[in-house]
Amino acid sequence: MTSASRLIGREPAFIVLEGLDGVGKSTAARRVADLLGAEFLATPGADLEPVRRLLEPTFEGHPDARMLWYASTVMLASDRIRALRRAGRAAVVDRYFLSTLVYAELRGAGLGLAEVERILVVPHLTVYLHAPSAVREARMRGRHANTDEDLRTLDPAVDARLDDGFRRLGARAIGGAFHPLLAVADPAQVALDIMALVDNSTGRLTSAPAPRAQTCASNGAKP
Repeated sequence: MTSASRLIGREPAFIVLEGLDGVGKSTAARRVADLLGAEFLATPGADLEPVRRLLEPTFEGHPDARMLWYASTVMLASDRIRALRRAGRAAVVDRYFLSTLVYAELRGAGLGLAEVERILVVPHLTVYLHAPSAVREARMRGRHANTDEDLRTLDPAVDARLDDGFRRLGARAIGGAFHPLLAVADPAQVALDIMALVDNSTGRLTSAPAPRAQTCASNGAKP
């Protein structure tokens, strides 16, 4: 049985965590989802990881095509969030459309995707987790696997470009209420810091009954 989801106003809460590799997004997002009684989703989702490993080499050198694929995974997540809302369920997402825009910009993509952006569900809050590159590098060393692109973000110039991209593009409507948060504490404390941001920036959250037939999925419920 799921715990009760939380509401912001009359809507189930929708929170996005963004940031560079190694800031602890996934761990913090799962903890926040538990605290909110929400579903945890990621873009791309775990169900797409086998396909992602096959596609990444194919998209190398084709930034616009790569951007379109990542945008399609965000559209899928957005559709799942709409279904969750109809069921009265909150959602916490590890990466959303800002990641698509920021990383595509870094790779040299020229597409704007304004039409895609207009149809996506807008989060109540986007929390941009950031940490010094030394902290991120230490955390990444403890992971089982890092891609070449993950490691590339440790380059100071790349780190700076991505950080600028998130802060600049976070002002767009698709970011909802955008808040940077320094994530150098342990994941449990970061999750509590995010919960404080949720309460302080978007109003007091209230509980909603959990739908009886709904079960918690690790990467989002299918409509």
